[in-house]
Amino acid sequence: MSDLIKSTSQYMPRYIPYLGDVDWSQINRAQNLDPSSDFPSEKLEELGTDGKLGTIKETSVIGCSLTQREHDSLEFYLALANKASGDSVTLADFAASAGDICTYLTDKSDAIVGTLWYPRQRLLSLGLSIGDPKAIVDRSFTFTGEDAITLKTTNKYLIFKKYTVASGEEGSGVDVEITLDDPIAVVSPETSKFMLRVTKVNLATGDTAELTEGVANDYTSTADLLTITTECAVGDVIKYYYSSASWVTSPALPFITDESLLNAIRADSVVLYLGSAGHLHKVQSASLSVDLSREDISEIGSKDIVERSVLDNAVSVDLGKLLDTDMTLEEVLRGNSNGILDSNNYASDLTFMIAVYTDSTHETFKLGYKVTDMTAGSARPGTGAVGANVDSGVTLTSDNLLITTLEEDLDL
Repeated sequence: MSDLIKSTSQYMPRYIPYLGDVDWSQINRAQNLDPSSDFPSEKLEELGTDGKLGTIKETSVIGCSLTQREHDSLEFYLALANKASGDSVTLADFAASAGDICTYLTDKSDAIVGTLWYPRQRLLSLGLSIGDPKAIVDRSFTFTGEDAITLKTTNKYLIFKKYTVASGEEGSGVDVEITLDDPIAVVSPETSKFMLRVTKVNLATGDTAELTEGVANDYTSTADLLTITTECAVGDVIKYYYSSASWVTSPALPFITDESLLNAIRADSVVLYLGSAGHLHKVQSASLSVDLSREDISEIGSKDIVERSVLDNAVSVDLGKLLDTDMTLEEVLRGNSNGILDSNNYASDLTFMIAVYTDSTHETFKLGYKVTDMTAGSARPGTGAVGANVDSGVTLTSDNLLITTLEEDLDL
């Protein structure tokens, strides 16, 4: 009888950036990873025939939603932006990026039984949520793609590796030979080929191109050898994906708990800033959400997305606070401290910031979220209820976001 798979210890998520010379990494502090699949089809009929002739499949829509504890690292944001390193990311970094979400499944003996693979997922939204003054801060993400693949039995491990072209391997007619021995590849029963995907990152331009297999094409492969036949230059990076019956030498497991990261960050370790008011007080809840209006382009003759782009970004911040006699938030929204604060004259160039620290002393800065040119989208001036303090709130909107590890980016 088969065993059930526990989500905590037997469900190991990793992320593989699609573009650029960027390595894969595990998804740390994940709380929920929820894929969804939609397989649309069109019924085919004709005049003169009773009933349908058949069906034709349309492009599948495979989505993923992910919840992750806010910790103290920019690493996952960099991976989503397909950046190998950096101090910050902006929304523009996510326009063309994509990545594979894969989850390794184990049995009770910690032996891998299979891999769930969601290729080329593109970011649709991201958010940061602080539910109340005692809450743990959470990140949230949603993605979209077209494929959901399960690897099992002798193909149970998804393997990803990189190879940098060395001197002597470049030039027309010179093959680049990559040995597959850690581990060897297993042929795919779906395609009868050993490679699941091979891409080349051009050192000079940074562009990533997907290669095709065949003697007259870009590469050939066997169980223990990948031969790149397309022309390469020194420093170009070959990224290759295949399935195997065994795991790589390093890391020892697909997921190893990173003890260097904070386990979570509570609301008392976060400081909110808005406009000239500086540090906001008496805020009871705060959320930051970003929706990316994607235009991912296909082409005639291919089922794949050939161009990834974003038409527009919608950024919103929701603040819920207790109404106090100073009415500081209302003054900032209006842009003055006059005796009458007319909501029709709220400011339209506000800057909102979230500063994340390691603890409630606010001494060690780790991450900052900064949104500029914000305007009030809606407001709740003051809600009264018997036996409760008067609360208020505002929703601010913009089209930009900076996530940074540099405290000076926030001008604090």
